[in-house]
Amino acid sequence: NIDQYHEMHTFVLGQQWSDEEEDDMIKTFRKVPMVANKLGAMANSLLGEQQQNTPQLQVVPMSNCDEQTAHLREIIVKDIMFSTDATITYQVAAGQAAIGGYSAYYIGTDYTHQRSFDLDICYGHFKDATRTYFDLGAETPNKTDGMHAGYITRMTRPKFREIYGKDLEEKISKISSATASTEEIALAVQPSEGDDPFTWADNEAITILDHFVRKYQKDTLYKMSNGKCYNQEELDELIESSREKNAMLEQHRNEIDLTQAIGQEMPGMDNMMPQDTNMDLMSTENNESEGPASMGDSNAEEVEEVPEEFDHDRMTLWDDGEPVRIEDKRNYKSYKIWHYKIAGDYILEDGEFPADQLPVVFMDQNSFYDKNGKQICRSFFGDCRDTQRYINYIRTQSAFILKISRYDQFIGSKKNVQGLDPQRNWRDPNSVQGLLAYD
Repeated sequence: NIDQYHEMHTFVLGQQWSDEEEDDMIKTFRKVPMVANKLGAMANSLLGEQQQNTPQLQVVPMSNCDEQTAHLREIIVKDIMFSTDATITYQVAAGQAAIGGYSAYYIGTDYTHQRSFDLDICYGHFKDATRTYFDLGAETPNKTDGMHAGYITRMTRPKFREIYGKDLEEKISKISSATASTEEIALAVQPSEGDDPFTWADNEAITILDHFVRKYQKDTLYKMSNGKCYNQEELDELIESSREKNAMLEQHRNEIDLTQAIGQEMPGMDNMMPQDTNMDLMSTENNESEGPASMGDSNAEEVEEVPEEFDHDRMTLWDDGEPVRIEDKRNYKSYKIWHYKIAGDYILEDGEFPADQLPVVFMDQNSFYDKNGKQICRSFFGDCRDTQRYINYIRTQSAFILKISRYDQFIGSKKNVQGLDPQRNWRDPNSVQGLLAYD
């Protein structure tokens, strides 16, 4: 797939005659190899059509979402996906996939500007899509469900020195160092002699590897009575916030009881109490007796679903000011995406990537799997290659025939054109009276 990617890009957009064919044409047959590139114009037409037909997006509100929220999300999504960087990424990836058979792009985050702490979602394309790699075990067409993915970039040594420091830059070995072998030095001088174009570092630049890994961990998922689902960490936060709210309610209830007791001891205090005090007390008591999340109610089966972290007899869970209960739970494997930035033997940066899927997206043109399970990517112009070569041969041959052909219309003896005037009229083969003379 990598070889086909480069071959098709070279053929469609660059050189359509190999070096051996050019040598044979020029040296052996004395023909000038000519090109009538029909595929390049077709590629430009396809790319222009893709640019004019960018798909539109529409966000439709579903459960637990109102129209205003859906409209706000639609604005955010369109702002991200139709930004300048995203549009360029779509166009570059579409052109690479049509010609090379596949492409790739990445989705990352970047600060809004130099003096900001806000992160924006951004798109990015690759100058060479073969510098990306994916997990062979990925099942989805875009390969974002694999266990790993990444991409390779090159950074010049002066830039690397400014970003990561001179000491680290000097530690990453150079090919032409004193400890380099004869083969390494020869490969650095003539890199075309090697089969693998990859190198960690040389005298000019350093290879940067952005590697993304999916890390799994055990977790528990809880279903609440309001339809929301929380994992263990989120439920612990809900329990802690509910504990604080229950403490505040308990304190408020104690203050009401104290005020009521004082009112009973001192005649006339009942008339001085606010009218809504009894209403608050009644509302609190009703919440205790009728609340769906009270652990002392008649729903004994629901009490068994409460995790062991809070074994209070009458603890109420609160979610957005609403009492809720745990309806169901199950164990599952949650995961995080971890990002490593590597240069040579050193990890420059590492940390959790804020996404649920791998950010390097595979873009397929039209592929199939052979009997061994290998994915074979096909270029859109793969079937046109022989036809294009045939057109080039026809143009080369027709040009050669025109080059060696004569314009003489007659054959005659030199005695037929002995005089100066006949020679002047018949000698020029471009003349209408051209004559090919013989002795």
